[in-house]
Amino acid sequence: MELFYNIVHIIHLFSAMLFLGWGFAKLFVLSAAKNNIDANAHFEMKKSLAKRVWKIYPTNFFILIITGSILFFKYANFENGLFPTTFQTLLIIKAVLALGIGAKVLYSVSGRILFKIQHSQDPNPVETSAYKYIFSIAVIIVLLAKLMFMVR
Repeated sequence: MELFYNIVHIIHLFSAMLFLGWGFAKLFVLSAAKNNIDANAHFEMKKSLAKRVWKIYPTNFFILIITGSILFFKYANFENGLFPTTFQTLLIIKAVLALGIGAKVLYSVSGRILFKIQHSQDPNPVETSAYKYIFSIAVIIVLLAKLMFMVR
């Protein structure tokens, strides 16, 4: 069982890196490139990157959710209540924040795909403003993950 947990944990970490990597690139790298190249070249670069990223992003997103759920239920123990320990309290906060990210991604993508909302400046289905929220919350989740095992 410990081997299974370690494999799931590694898959989860790689999925999180891919998930946050695109957000980091979108927020910090592409926005910085905007100042150094003309608008048409910047748009084409974003379009090309988004096309490639969105071939793996949905699958990676679901892998992240599934592995995160497996890891959550390995540690969650509700026999003594919802918040019996600091560790479980931090775990639940982390899970709620992760669900918030998932909801933001699903809302943003569904708005673009189901309702055909088009943003000519952004070929990516997730709105740029969503990445600020997602990236900020993800940093908090990473810090909580480290803090959880420090107080354990």
